[in-house]
Amino acid sequence: METIFGPTVLTDHSRLAEIYRLRVLAWENSPGKTDINSTKYPDGYRDRLEERSIHYIATNTKNEIIGAARLTVCHTFDELPYSGIFKAYESQLPLERPFLFYSRLVLHPAYRGGGLAEQFDQVRVNFQEDHNLHFGVATSKLKRHMALRPFNFSLLGPVIPLKDENYPFSNEHLVLLRLAQPAVTLCSKVR
Repeated sequence: METIFGPTVLTDHSRLAEIYRLRVLAWENSPGKTDINSTKYPDGYRDRLEERSIHYIATNTKNEIIGAARLTVCHTFDELPYSGIFKAYESQLPLERPFLFYSRLVLHPAYRGGGLAEQFDQVRVNFQEDHNLHFGVATSKLKRHMALRPFNFSLLGPVIPLKDENYPFSNEHLVLLRLAQPAVTLCSKVR
């Protein structure tokens, strides 16, 4: 079995382009291939959060990036690339700020199924806990949500694509919430 290094924080931002291309490769080899693929994104998939986010990577013995995941510390939902899908659940989200946006976990198809996704989840949850960030949000498919449940991610509801035209996926995704311990005060305003 090949040695895998990581997950570790990406320190060389000149390698971000490798991550963008890995995202396309990973999504082309998944049910999301109609939304994110090399025809639509020939230079890789990226959004406005890249430069300000924390990127985690895993590499193989050839130093190729074979897995990546991202965390972004945010103060408002307007900072997110598709904020409308989260604002739809704003009344169910905590008041505390800042919060985390968990996003862009991708694995090279040849490296799936070996527990690497869970390692990326663990290092990102550790960051949330270590930095006392009260909550995090994410989107996922149902199968992925099942893998995130042991990390205390709960379901808020379905992504409503009509709430934000910038949401890149058309297939059924869910909006998730991860509360840090101890529990935080939920927003009481009603929409």
